[in-house]
Amino acid sequence: MDVTPTWPQIPRHTAARPAGHVDLEYGHGKLILAPMVRCGTLPMRMLALSEGADIVFSPETIDRRLARSKRVLNVVANTTDFVDLDDGSINLRLHAEEKSKLVVQIGSSDPENAVKAALAVADDCSGIDLNCGCPKKFSIVSAMGAALLSQPDRLCGILTALVENVPLPITAKIRMLETPEKTIELVQRIEKTGVSAITLHCRLRSERPQDPGHWDIFERVAQSIKIPLIANGDIYSMEDVERLKKIAPSVSSFMLARAPESNFSIFNPLIQKTPSEAIIAYAKAAVTYDMVFHNCKYVLMQMWPASQKKTNRRSKKGKPQNIGVVKSQDEDGTDDSVVAPVLPPILSLARTKSYQELCEVVPGLREVLDKCEAERLERSERLGREDLIRKDVVAELGPDCPYLPNEDIMHRVKRNSDGQVTGKEEVDGEADVARKKLRESVEDDK
Repeated sequence: MDVTPTWPQIPRHTAARPAGHVDLEYGHGKLILAPMVRCGTLPMRMLALSEGADIVFSPETIDRRLARSKRVLNVVANTTDFVDLDDGSINLRLHAEEKSKLVVQIGSSDPENAVKAALAVADDCSGIDLNCGCPKKFSIVSAMGAALLSQPDRLCGILTALVENVPLPITAKIRMLETPEKTIELVQRIEKTGVSAITLHCRLRSERPQDPGHWDIFERVAQSIKIPLIANGDIYSMEDVERLKKIAPSVSSFMLARAPESNFSIFNPLIQKTPSEAIIAYAKAAVTYDMVFHNCKYVLMQMWPASQKKTNRRSKKGKPQNIGVVKSQDEDGTDDSVVAPVLPPILSLARTKSYQELCEVVPGLREVLDKCEAERLERSERLGREDLIRKDVVAELGPDCPYLPNEDIMHRVKRNSDGQVTGKEEVDGEADVARKKLRESVEDDK
């Protein structure tokens, strides 16, 4: 579809909602998990919700990948998977328990593709967000993400199409422009498309996470529109949230990224987990929700205490002890019966190559892994091979996600240090058979 400046600034209509439907509410001080590549997958979202997050965003998924996906109820992993019909990879994995608070973020440069992608997941989430702020090269060269900031006609055209055709609240996540005036002009134009809220990241397209955010822009922008403005950027604690409320009282809600990436329990207003407790909980959730190991390991590397090597207990020989627990004491020296896990140096995690090896690093993980494997094996045997799904390339979860029905051989993509594909491991040649079965099942559903 050709995108031109002739797209209307005010939508002709808003897509009808089902009877009894109540739109997701973005105002009133909501605490929101940001869309994060790798980190914002199902385990992190479920943990954030369990700790009190009001809304969770999925990682960005490209519109074309979602549009060509088959929705599969994965009774082995108890998830809803969007399986790519081209290569069998899982583009997005969702869970029924997160639906009422889940927003799926899509990357798009075309109204028609955006609508197709949004409709593909509309029954499994409560909102759709358009990524208009990612500054990474992949998004820019594809006219997505932050590239849309310099193409407001295209940006507003996509949002208008989503508002008019998707029966869910639509939002946009943007970055600030060169001046507050330009930013205000853009958000006011976006507001006229009929979106339900706008998230503003307080950095320029050229700025990176290590650059300080510009909190001073939030209040002016929030006052310039009538829909909720969600503040994002440099919010690392609940103290930051309270401080930002005073600086920008017109801001409606707050989106957190790097803080929950380090410890998802930041959403808990009463008590937060120690780094060790958060790491253990995430590892168990990754197994429970069938997260591919290399993705789980990546997240754990972000969560691992950077100073662990200095603070870790050591044996008489000066070597790190095996992971265990340390009892805390009251001021009078008496044991208060509270135990806290002790983690080994991060190098111990870096050396792991599988969940089996991770069990030697994370306490209590083996029991969870054994239980999940037994349950999934039993379900898989009941299903037989008729629901076989083969994954050949890395998508949201990667190529080696276990526990799919009777999946005994997995294809693995080899990549160099820059992430470029260099080849594949030799396999048994069943991939084409799996793809054929998948496509045949789609034809049968039509």
